Amino acid sequence: MDLVYNRLTDFSLSDPTHAALHDAYVAGAAVVTPHPRAHALYADKRNLITLGNDALLASWGVSDEDRLILQAAIPHTELVTADHAQALWARRRQLFFKPVAGYGAKPPTAATSSRAASGAISSPAALWLRRWCRPASARWTSMVWPPA
Repeated sequence: MDLVYNRLTDFSLSDPTHAALHDAYVAGAAVVTPHPRAHALYADKRNLITLGNDALLASWGVSDEDRLILQAAIPHTELVTADHAQALWARRRQLFFKPVAGYGAKPPTAATSSRAASGAISSPAALWLRRWCRPASARWTSMVWPPA
């Protein structure tokens, strides 16, 4: 093998059916793009939980300015656990549920029905959620970021 363009939804290559590719990647016999580490660093949605934890970011020395940008850009996100299933049920109409791992283009589960919310909350191990928010809209007046 030379280069493998990873179109799998098993980005960590942990599924037993991907063992040959995993072993080749670990042994350096194949270049995988995107590789498992890149996905873990840049695409794993659980990172949104950390990026939204203002107290943690402050303890790491992240500037007030950078934390304000993150707060404005990232909706509240949390991992679904059985510990707070009742609280999630009470807020279900304001939440979206997504699998932690897997294909990112699948639509989120809008918990607007009891059935959708019940299914999402009853199998929490692989889900994260975020608060519902309107899609962002921006009018670009220049190519400079951040806008003035």
